[in-house]
Amino acid sequence: MKNNVMYISRRFETNICATMHLKALQELYKENLYIVDLRTEGIKKISDRRINLGVMSKKEKVLRTLQLNTWYLTNERINTICNIIERKNIKKIFIDESAFGKLVYKIKKKFPDVLVITFYHDIGKMLYPQWLKNKGIRYLPDYIGSMYGEKLNQMYSDCNLVLNQRDYKVFEKAYHKKPEGLLPAAVAEPDFSLTKAIEFDFSKKEEADRYILFVGSKYYPNIVGLSWFVKNVFANLPDKFKLIVIGRGMECVREDYKDNNRIFIVGGVEFLAPFYNNADIVIAPLFDGGGMKQKTAEALAYGKDASLFEKNSMIKKGVNHEMETVLVYDENKIIEFANHINDAVKVEPIDAAISISAGAISITNETIGKKINVEELVDKIKESISPEESEEVIVVELEDSVPRVTAAELQKIDGILSSFSGSYVNSAAGRVTNMKIATNSVNGTLLMPGDEFSYNKAIGETTAENGYQQAGAYVSGEVVQEYGGGVCHISTTLYRAVMRANLKSSLRYNHSMMVSYAEPSLDATVYEGDIDYRFVNTYDFPIYIEGYMTSNSIVFNIYGNKEGFGTNTYDLVNEVIEKIDYTTEYVNDATLAEGSKVTTVNGMPGYRSQAYLVTYSNGVEVSREFISSDYYAPMNTVVKVGTKKANTTTTESNNNSASTESINNNTNNSQANGGNESSENSGNNQTNTTENQNN
Repeated sequence: MKNNVMYISRRFETNICATMHLKALQELYKENLYIVDLRTEGIKKISDRRINLGVMSKKEKVLRTLQLNTWYLTNERINTICNIIERKNIKKIFIDESAFGKLVYKIKKKFPDVLVITFYHDIGKMLYPQWLKNKGIRYLPDYIGSMYGEKLNQMYSDCNLVLNQRDYKVFEKAYHKKPEGLLPAAVAEPDFSLTKAIEFDFSKKEEADRYILFVGSKYYPNIVGLSWFVKNVFANLPDKFKLIVIGRGMECVREDYKDNNRIFIVGGVEFLAPFYNNADIVIAPLFDGGGMKQKTAEALAYGKDASLFEKNSMIKKGVNHEMETVLVYDENKIIEFANHINDAVKVEPIDAAISISAGAISITNETIGKKINVEELVDKIKESISPEESEEVIVVELEDSVPRVTAAELQKIDGILSSFSGSYVNSAAGRVTNMKIATNSVNGTLLMPGDEFSYNKAIGETTAENGYQQAGAYVSGEVVQEYGGGVCHISTTLYRAVMRANLKSSLRYNHSMMVSYAEPSLDATVYEGDIDYRFVNTYDFPIYIEGYMTSNSIVFNIYGNKEGFGTNTYDLVNEVIEKIDYTTEYVNDATLAEGSKVTTVNGMPGYRSQAYLVTYSNGVEVSREFISSDYYAPMNTVVKVGTKKANTTTTESNNNSASTESINNNTNNSQANGGNESSENSGNNQTNTTENQNN
């Protein structure tokens, strides 16, 4: 019995490589070649030497998905092919597809002596993810089946063949082994005598026009390659360049380029030769897939129609064929490269520094850094780019990189512009700790002209990890223990010192209710997030903030240039518009003896008030500037009233036999450190809402 050969494919004349493979096998094996056509077209037909398995039914399409098969196979179709292999005594099989791994696996398990050769048009492991991204999630079952199929294929095929060296490396990277060989594409010599195309009128080509030809059928890598070329290259070319796109099915992209009158989407054509003959440039942006590689082989066929003597003359004497070159480059890549060079050689400058202790000012000089002028380097690189192969040395000098803060600027700081101190007494240990952390965080702050100070940024997050402790805070009108309680006492003191330096707030909130350490409209509350105290250094000289605490007071000094500040002095004053009385709320408590009373919250009045910045010249008021209008809600006294009935025993507890009234001093609002209500104004005459306040 003869040893027969089988060819399995779903591509045939639609693919140059498949056409080449089938033609070669037909010439080699003639009547010993059996062809399995897996295209799901027409009716099922099994003749002596050609088998077409026909259109897939809906049931088969569902089954192939559940069976992890790719587009053209089901387990039943695989069994049909195996039966033919057995009946026809097939000993060699050439599979023109890498995703048919389940078929290969079944063949090798059932017929281990049969030689299976697989040709990879693409390395699917690298291509399929991009294909899925383009097609969408509804193609996920096909993606899974194809990935699984190729994995089995490379494991069980006796010989894995790839198209070229690039795919050889991609295969090795994907599967950590080398393919068994290369099988390059080849094309028949086209008839280059044809110059007139049916599908495109080349007679309209003007003398200055330059035609760029893109050849490729409707295939994901072709569409991506075309898109890349249009966006990154063609868009930068002069108007005389026209792009012609030919290939079966490429009509699908016409809509994408309909507004570009320099791009002509032709689609399928009967003959390629007229397009090659009339093209000035043939492009083949090879990213992924085998379809794009076909065009390289076709373009290389140019000149193959000459006679033997003409070819010999071309080889010996060369051909004088002038081509206009257009240099295109990605400027962003040049900028990126120039920045990379600068990062490698630059020396960062070091700012000058200032410290003040007991009024003594000490300044450390700056250190000059080095850098490349990136813009100059980019210009020189662009000037040196040439289509000719050459080497050119680009020289750029290192420039001084001057730090932002210099000793010359810091020497303008020569004295105290303003000061403010506030007292703190009977404060809990946790509150004092928080106040010290906040004061030390602000101390030493340097603000250059135009810099904005943020209190929240300066003190950091008020967490246990940063050393803050729990202390009293306002939350929804009640006093609770919260990390950071007391930091508003520091922000309020700083606010008063800064306003005395005539530096107005860019952001400021008043407390929701009154605090003991500040009069109405003379406070500044803060809380993590947007409830912040901020101001901008509006002077043309730097300012320095000095802050410290003594055993009973908080002190802030604002340093700057005394001459630039001038001789006027400033102070923030308030005016109470309305005092709002509080009431007493009685709350029944079943845990207290009947008739007893316990005060849990001491009441405080509320206020409507305004703040003004007063300017004094030689101690005399010369102007008064409105700063803010604020509202402080009253806090009602809360008294718990006992409702628990006395025991009926003859012995009565002293605690239950008398009506008592006590005051819980731990909730005294003079120790309150925060709040969660609303303020009518936050400075800059704007109405704002606050959520929480660390006071």
